[in-house]
Amino acid sequence: MHPLDDPSVYSQHDPSRMGRLIEQMPNHCAEAYTTSQAFTLPREYRKAERLLVVGMGGSAIAGDVISGLQSFDHGTPLNVVRDYTPDLEIDHRTLVIASSFSGNTEETLSALDYAMIRGARCMAITTGGELGEMAKSRGLPLLTFSFDGPPRSSIGWGVFALLGILRNLGYDAPIRDVTRAIEDLSALADAIHPDVLESHNPAKQLAANIGDRVVLIVASQHLRPVARRWKTQLAENSKSWAFFEELPEFHHNTIEGISHPQPDSTFVVLLRSSLYHERISKRFGLTAELLERKGVPFEQPEARSDSALSQSMTSILLGDYVSYYLALLRGVDPMAIPNLEWIKAQLSS
Repeated sequence: MHPLDDPSVYSQHDPSRMGRLIEQMPNHCAEAYTTSQAFTLPREYRKAERLLVVGMGGSAIAGDVISGLQSFDHGTPLNVVRDYTPDLEIDHRTLVIASSFSGNTEETLSALDYAMIRGARCMAITTGGELGEMAKSRGLPLLTFSFDGPPRSSIGWGVFALLGILRNLGYDAPIRDVTRAIEDLSALADAIHPDVLESHNPAKQLAANIGDRVVLIVASQHLRPVARRWKTQLAENSKSWAFFEELPEFHHNTIEGISHPQPDSTFVVLLRSSLYHERISKRFGLTAELLERKGVPFEQPEARSDSALSQSMTSILLGDYVSYYLALLRGVDPMAIPNLEWIKAQLSS
């Protein structure tokens, strides 16, 4: 029996049931979208010429995912800020969405305060904390939600709450494929669930092939944020460093590092898509050819669906499961984050 097909592995190494949270991503998406569609915003918020999401971690990646769809939709520019002070022009024409799962992310609180001083239209998304109190005390629109799990497992809430808010504001372009995306997510969740044997489960197979290697994830266009998500999930869940690159920039510098490969310590994941520009697709093919010639192990997961939103979300779900299975193979608890907690403790003291 393959280790990932043994139920005792899950009970031993996943006592907090991170796997259950990953499995529920389609439901999280549907719940978030329904809740956020019922959330009303002042009419003047529709006049924003720029959209800005301020956040860290999964909250920021949610903004990245939607921003990545703009390569197809060409809508109102949406930027993401991961810092204490946004290095962007902010004024009354800017809508700032402060997103923090805990509500206590110091960078997000600082960035929101900065935006308010400069007259931006602002709102907040959080489960509570200081951000919730700040929004209430300053009369800002506030979308709160309850979630029993760590911030990184609420990615469905992060992305689809933003989609619902954008629809309320009249930005319909990235909203078209919500139902399709949730359906595709549900189908994939069934196909790579722990109950599906390794012999028929591509997520388990990829995790086993990665083994103890450091992972480099390569993506392009709308899947660039997905590559970042893979990196962060591999770090937090499976406790190993991973890195991501984007094409075509990857071919202008980093690819030369393959001339001195470390095939025993490196594994490359090429996130492929039928929606890529034809020259990007050609570059992926050339990358795979070069990796094979140099003896560097790699795999090329193909994003499902002909919808950019669906491709992004299903690729995120695949990466989440790969990081989860990799944690179990390494015998580590995917929920625990002792190093992150140590950093937070030192900063708070």
